[in-house]
Amino acid sequence: MNLQLQHQLLTSLISLSKIRPSGCVEYVGKKKSGNYGYIRVPELHKSYITSRLMYELTFGSIPEGLNVLHKCDNPPCLNPMHLFLGTQQDNVKDAVNKGRFQGKGELNSYAILTWDKVKEIRAECKKGWSYESIARQYGVSGACIRKIIHNETWKE
Repeated sequence: MNLQLQHQLLTSLISLSKIRPSGCVEYVGKKKSGNYGYIRVPELHKSYITSRLMYELTFGSIPEGLNVLHKCDNPPCLNPMHLFLGTQQDNVKDAVNKGRFQGKGELNSYAILTWDKVKEIRAECKKGWSYESIARQYGVSGACIRKIIHNETWKE
């Protein structure tokens, strides 16, 4: 990436950010799931999670297999001093140590379904209902229903 593009991207990231009292520099542009900032870079034919892009612009390339983690636990934060590299295992350990790890099934605070609903979904699927019709009924995606039926999630 040339210096002009680096400067342009830094300027863009900063212009779409707000400095918080915590020291976080929060990206307020487009977001992905999990509240992570997201930006397209047409010149590179690539899209980036903004914290990864800021890390690369500040410290250089990210070795394969490593994630950009947040000391501040604030996904839209771009403050380079709040970012560090780690494996997925490091990320999970960090989440557990900070009390952020979400439980499985109904213990997950983001869960839409309950065990009773999952049992109903499995029964409806056995009756021949399509994944999409079941998904609409329960307010989830067809992919979610498929994962339930194939025991990829909500395992008993």
